[in-house]
Amino acid sequence: RIEALMTSLSQISNDVAHDLRTPLARLHGQLAGLGAQPGADALRPQIEEAMAQSEEILAMFAAILRITEVEGGDRRSMFRRLDLAEIAAGAAEALEVLADERGQTLRLGPWDSAPVEGDARLLTQLVVNLIENAVNHTPPGAMLAVSVAREADAAVLTIADNGPGIAPDEHARALRRFGRLEHSRNRPGHGLGLPLVQAIAVLHRGALELTDNRPGLRVRVCLSLAQ
Repeated sequence: RIEALMTSLSQISNDVAHDLRTPLARLHGQLAGLGAQPGADALRPQIEEAMAQSEEILAMFAAILRITEVEGGDRRSMFRRLDLAEIAAGAAEALEVLADERGQTLRLGPWDSAPVEGDARLLTQLVVNLIENAVNHTPPGAMLAVSVAREADAAVLTIADNGPGIAPDEHARALRRFGRLEHSRNRPGHGLGLPLVQAIAVLHRGALELTDNRPGLRVRVCLSLAQ
């Protein structure tokens, strides 16, 4: 009964996101058109703020629908043999600039060759989401590290930082949809980044683990090595 209720609740959020995305996109277009009209200069700051808020809501709806798509499992038909290390290295190198802009250090590697069966685009999104999450929730001067290692029969992606971390009793909440922690409520975001990462890991028959980095947070994604 509990499982059925949770499924129903999840479906409600999916339906709301799907049904409201089109009218919200239409509203965003109307705001853009209004801002381009002659004489709109006096209201331009308010129009731009309204557009920014509508873009944030559209991004939230897109994330909800993305999670639903991933949880559906249909993407497994697109799986092929990949090297998790190559995907992680490429995504991390592309985000070095983001960390530099915030005065953070992003340490890359080591990259142990780790063949897995998976979807390249989804695994890239997984890595990007985790690194961006670490960048956004750690202060300037923080140290972030990304690596891939082989442990027994598993490929393990690790993203670690020395920021404020997440208390162990809040790990489950952080992985729940819209499960924003108290210290994150004043920052941009909608609490769907880690749930999407978890959905991608589960699709690949893997697991997402949050542990204490003493100090900071250590995130591990464990996937089975390809045979």
